[in-house]
Amino acid sequence: NVLEEVYKTTNGGSTWTMVGTAGSYDAIGISCIGGSTTAINETKNKTNIEIFPNPVNGRLTIKSPEYNEVDFIIFNVLGEAMLHTCFFGGLGVVDLSEFNTGIYFARIKMGDVIITERIVKN
Repeated sequence: NVLEEVYKTTNGGSTWTMVGTAGSYDAIGISCIGGSTTAINETKNKTNIEIFPNPVNGRLTIKSPEYNEVDFIIFNVLGEAMLHTCFFGGLGVVDLSEFNTGIYFARIKMGDVIITERIVKN
């Protein structure tokens, strides 16, 4: 049973995203003051997934040997989905060369496991 919750303040001060399965959660917090990002706090479970290179200039590779089917979404810091794809066979490549420089978040769902990773685009 997968749980996903997004917590947002009404004044834009902080955004927290909690994702995970019962008893096991990942969290990413983004702290904002006056509309600019001031800190990113991450707490996550370690899974056998590789995302590289990070920072990325163009192509980002996702290796997930334990899971055959992977759902992959990239969000900007405003929480807007920028790219959504699925791949099979434990290996996927996405092209981020057209993305603006900055910080993005990858939401990766593999079966009942959901993780969130920070991606830096140069």
